[in-house]
Amino acid sequence: LAGGLSNTIAGRICNSFDLHGGGYTIDGACSSLLLAVCNAASRLASGELDLALAGGVDVSLDTFELIGFAKTGALTPDEMRVYDQRGNGFIPGEGCAFVVLRPLQAALAAGDHVYAVLRGWGISSDGRGGLTAPSRSGQALALRRAYQAAGYDMSALAFVEGHGTGTRVGDKTELEAIASVLADAGEGSGRALGVTSLKSLIGHTKAAAGIGAFLKAVMAVNRRVIPPTANCLQPHPVFADS
Repeated sequence: LAGGLSNTIAGRICNSFDLHGGGYTIDGACSSLLLAVCNAASRLASGELDLALAGGVDVSLDTFELIGFAKTGALTPDEMRVYDQRGNGFIPGEGCAFVVLRPLQAALAAGDHVYAVLRGWGISSDGRGGLTAPSRSGQALALRRAYQAAGYDMSALAFVEGHGTGTRVGDKTELEAIASVLADAGEGSGRALGVTSLKSLIGHTKAAAGIGAFLKAVMAVNRRVIPPTANCLQPHPVFADS
């Protein structure tokens, strides 16, 4: 029974490391692991926690999911092309990752190796509309909230680690949302901004996608590199129009 319950994953970790700060899972579909990071960061910022493990795993490539994704037209019949005008779906993947979060001053005092500093975060939904259809305004709202909390806007950025699933509607909507927030920051047409997606490299790991993308962004900032997006040979028209 325990092996078949997703909420037991957190319990196993607390049991193994003898942690007493509480452990639970968060289900927010593809954003689950980023929501876990946001939740942990919020509680660290409030002083409720002094350290948090945030992360998770998705190895659920079962028949039910594959048939479901296929029936919705989300799976590509050939190659995954993220942010490419030929994009027609994603390839499922599996993944697992965790990060250790703690207040910066506490980490420095303890001599921890600090890979990056999380300055702010933002959450939104698409509100009323199609249950599975993405919304440009909803995604833009999350970006605005994140950068407002961080204390700077997107004009300071060199790249954005995106959701980038390779679907026609999803990629277009996300790129339009990023462009609209850049416009809010006073960035006109022709602004150079890298947009990358881990999914182009390892496929869509669903619930675990967010933590992989988070780690990729952290390592890119830490190493001062702009990571590439694989197989984007004919960039989406939104790039030229924005």
